[in-house]
Amino acid sequence: MLAVIPYATKDAGYDPRADIAPVCLAVDFSNVLVVHPGMPANTLAEYLALARRPDGMDYGTSGVGSAGHLADELLKARSGARLNHVPFRGGGPAMNDLVAGHVPSLIASAPTATGFMREGRIRALAATGARRSPFDPDIPTIAEQGFPGYAATNWYAVVVSSKVSPEIVATLNAILTKALKAPEVRLAYGQQGMETLASTQAEAAAHIAHETEVWKKVIADAGIRLD
Repeated sequence: MLAVIPYATKDAGYDPRADIAPVCLAVDFSNVLVVHPGMPANTLAEYLALARRPDGMDYGTSGVGSAGHLADELLKARSGARLNHVPFRGGGPAMNDLVAGHVPSLIASAPTATGFMREGRIRALAATGARRSPFDPDIPTIAEQGFPGYAATNWYAVVVSSKVSPEIVATLNAILTKALKAPEVRLAYGQQGMETLASTQAEAAAHIAHETEVWKKVIADAGIRLD
């Protein structure tokens, strides 16, 4: 949301380029495009073919401006398919309606979707990350299914006010990256479908700047508003 709110609201109250100092990237995980088992699509290509019909294809997310919403709007822009957003009040209600067959497809976080996938209650067609998730390595990415360069993940960063001294920021980075690299921490996050990043300050700043530009355009093109 750090790279979303300032461009989807009239006044976010902060400028991510001027008011925030990145400390480090902490964790990252993909979303997954999943469908109800009754849908006659087993690949992303088949799904998009269905979505090019006059009525298009409905897809649910955890809400307007969510990571899933942005991921699908990026896919919509890249593919030209008719993808119709159905926002829910959270990932739980959205998943419940997918399993019940009330919505045909969903962009869900991998941790939310994995249990249902393994039970056969939903079917995964694609992961939204730049590379396959170590948590679900059998799910091909959108990028490798005809959309090179496509990437949309959930990521969390530690940031502080830009008024904090560089010495304190550097100290925080050292402490946090040491913790994030600890085997028990990596295991704990991995069990939830998350990959620890433990980045440098420069890597965090570059990632936030890149993500800000990508999603700023998607938000503008799709007319996404949070207010």
